[in-house]
Amino acid sequence: MVLRRPKDLYSGVLFLIIGAGTLALSGGLPFGTARSMGPGYFPTVLGCLLCVLALLQVVKSFFGAPDPIDPFNVATARAAIGVLGGTVLFGLLVRQAGLAPTLLITTLISALGLRGFGVKPAVVLALVLSVGCSIIFVQLLGLPVPILGSLFDGQD
Repeated sequence: MVLRRPKDLYSGVLFLIIGAGTLALSGGLPFGTARSMGPGYFPTVLGCLLCVLALLQVVKSFFGAPDPIDPFNVATARAAIGVLGGTVLFGLLVRQAGLAPTLLITTLISALGLRGFGVKPAVVLALVLSVGCSIIFVQLLGLPVPILGSLFDGQD
């Protein structure tokens, strides 16, 4: 067998690792039944589905037309840094700054990684996400995250 689509192989292996990790972490939780699901039911089922899809992706990588890997370039690096940087920054800021300001900042930083994405659409997206997520996750679902964090208390 000859590897024809390296991207499919890499993504399949990554999905397989994530699925296997999910199964390993949820292994000690009570499974329950379809009618009375335990805390381990959902992650176990999702982990199994992800492993099956990953194996299909790995098999697919050996068939079809060859798909060369694009060379690493500035646009790829910019996208990776923007998205990964935004994600890391979210984790670092959300407790101190709160959900709304953190989403504003991380959405704008992540948008920098997208080619052809202007400033105006990025600002609109950031505002919509901040307001929408604050309403959905904090107000409606009761997530214990402040909308505005301790950085905005005004106390020194």
